Amino acid sequence: MDQNPLRLQFRPRAARLPSAAPLVLIHDAGGTIYSYLRLGDLKRDVWAISDPYFEAVKPWDGGFDEMAEHYQQLIENAGIRGPILLGGWSLGAYVSLAIAKRMLQVKHCRFYVTGILMVDSPIQIPTSTLPPCGPDPDFSDLPDLVRKSFDKFDAMLSVCNLPTWDSPACQGKPVRLAAGGKTFTVGTDQVLHLPLDGGWTTASLTRTPHEGRTEVMEQFTGPPPAVLVRCLRRTPSNAPSQEPSQVDRYRDDLLLGWEGRHQSFIKAVIDVDKHHFNVFHPSNADTMTQHIHAGLNMLDSLQVA
Repeated sequence: MDQNPLRLQFRPRAARLPSAAPLVLIHDAGGTIYSYLRLGDLKRDVWAISDPYFEAVKPWDGGFDEMAEHYQQLIENAGIRGPILLGGWSLGAYVSLAIAKRMLQVKHCRFYVTGILMVDSPIQIPTSTLPPCGPDPDFSDLPDLVRKSFDKFDAMLSVCNLPTWDSPACQGKPVRLAAGGKTFTVGTDQVLHLPLDGGWTTASLTRTPHEGRTEVMEQFTGPPPAVLVRCLRRTPSNAPSQEPSQVDRYRDDLLLGWEGRHQSFIKAVIDVDKHHFNVFHPSNADTMTQHIHAGLNMLDSLQVA
């Protein structure tokens, strides 16, 4: 796997969805892309970026900004052009947001980001500013380099903030989404939700306090719209605690903590009966392929109302 990004899937020649944008997946905090290899056919070109400093265990001293600059160049060098979707599991979604923000300042780039797929990515707040949380699962059975990668990114996440935006997503307007054979109009204070035991429905959200006062000067100054695949279960631990682990701090929130703390860019949420660390287990591959495929199609179909 010397290529980075590595091309995982090819769009069928007789694709039924000619507008299916290429997908670029970003690695999780383990630094690798092996989880994405388990996904079934997503009916589009799919690429995946692994941490180029994985084996050297080199830190990203410049945080998300440095990663965004480097990964933007990797995408360009791979020849990926036009509208694309970015995304990833956990940390991968944060880096995707950083890349999307960087694209607002980059001139003459050959690709642009139209949407973000987030796989169980709770709000990123510097952990050094938060109360203590419960223990993480036991990672002793993981390869040494993967455990070192977790430690590296844990240190980064203890101090790094997510990028902020000059305007709301989708020009601060309602959007239309296609899901489950229907078309839904989702307001700026709503999100489309697929619970485990029902069909698609709209849920009301709390507006971010400053969002309603922001003037939209240009069409693409806000964050891209996103679809969130949310795990419902808490991660098991060998050291039970009354406090949730870091990834479960906002587990019971519909938007995993994003609501009211960041501009409303998440337009749909898909629930899965898994926990953060088994969501890409081989036994879950079919379910995750189905949900990710649905989320990508929604981002392809999204239109400002």
